[in-house]
Amino acid sequence: MSFVAEFMIFEIWFLLIGMAAIIIYQLATGRINLKGLLYEKNMANKFSPARVQLLLVSVTVALYYLLKLFKDPTRFPMDNLSVLLALGGSNLVYIAGKYRALYKIKM
Repeated sequence: MSFVAEFMIFEIWFLLIGMAAIIIYQLATGRINLKGLLYEKNMANKFSPARVQLLLVSVTVALYYLLKLFKDPTRFPMDNLSVLLALGGSNLVYIAGKYRALYKIKM
């Protein structure tokens, strides 16, 4: 592998680890607040199943891609359309719920 390619790999890892360290530090010091992450942001402030499903699907898809990248780091895994459709469907359900709540559409 050429020096430029090795340097780019090192630089990308440095950037990712640095960003992860900053996020973990800010979570630990309370600068990033996760209180109310799974609750609706309206006056009722009740638990939101739509937020839970969106979070779980997003984390699952991210872990899927990370595992695929660890198996073959030479290329980005673009072979599974169903994973992208699941992520898109999850976002669509969340946005549709927000739209329904905003315009108070009865179902």
